[in-house]
Amino acid sequence: MKDLTWLAFVPQLQQLVISYCRGTEEIISGEKFSEVSEIMGEPNFFAQLESLSIFGLEELKSICWSPLTPPKLKQIAVLQCPQLQKLPLKSSNVKERQIVIEGEKECWEELEWEDEATKNAFSTCFVPI
Repeated sequence: MKDLTWLAFVPQLQQLVISYCRGTEEIISGEKFSEVSEIMGEPNFFAQLESLSIFGLEELKSICWSPLTPPKLKQIAVLQCPQLQKLPLKSSNVKERQIVIEGEKECWEELEWEDEATKNAFSTCFVPI
């Protein structure tokens, strides 16, 4: 399974754990999301999401094409995802509430950020595992 875009259309999803899905390159594909949302309407995706955990997705390159803004998100854990280069977050997420981000220190240090302000905002949220 190359992507899991259908998860964006599960409105009551509170916890999402994705582990060891071979071949998964994206969680939410921008291309597929726009195709489906044209038919079903634009969902308020991940409106109830509190926890996102991703483990062992060795081919994962992207969680989401645009920044995620789940209003209830409290925790993100990412382990063994060596191709992932960016977390889909914006600095306003951290100002509104405290988010805990868990992961491998080496991977954290190699992440690309939208800008320096975003990197600085989330650096206090990171907990190495």
